[in-house]
Amino acid sequence: MKTLAFLILFVASSQAQSANMSFLKNSVLTDFSKEDIQDFKQFAHDSLDTIKDKEVVIWKAKSSPMSGKLKLIATYETGGNTCRRSRFLVANKDRREIYQFEICRVNNQWQIQDTAVGNLTKQDMKFIKSTTELALAHQGDSIPFSWANTKSGNTGVAVPLASIKIDQKTCRDLAITIFTTKSKSANGTYNFCREKDGSWARNIKAF
Repeated sequence: MKTLAFLILFVASSQAQSANMSFLKNSVLTDFSKEDIQDFKQFAHDSLDTIKDKEVVIWKAKSSPMSGKLKLIATYETGGNTCRRSRFLVANKDRREIYQFEICRVNNQWQIQDTAVGNLTKQDMKFIKSTTELALAHQGDSIPFSWANTKSGNTGVAVPLASIKIDQKTCRDLAITIFTTKSKSANGTYNFCREKDGSWARNIKAF
């Protein structure tokens, strides 16, 4: 488990483990300064203690353009601990990213549960890449494209969302969810744009 105190660094390290996955590179989280991290940690801790399910709270950094939102999706009990499914949006100027975590209060501290990304194999990464490409190339929206690795037991799904024009390029939002055999899951929404050669590249400037 990673404590809430390492929320930002935890996400960034999870992405580093998957450096060959283009949609997990160049995260806006790398823009956080030490002051931003400390400020955001306190904001998240206070919010988890006080806000109700479905409520949204807004965060703005004190000394930088960084900002964010937190939405509590649901509260539940597991293993004798109170847990909250939490969705974070973090942004810097014209970039934003969305992450979802299962966060539980253990020994009177909020702790992020171990994520699915760290349990992926190289073969899983290949499945994710090929499924992502299929989903982005499909004409329709909201159609799920699934993958399953019989060797690792891990599975996932990619769902193409709305298509838009950005800088004369055709771009699409893609929701990606991963499930592992250790009953872990991870999901995020990413924006991709079609390049001149027909390939899709993650648009890290999408807001």
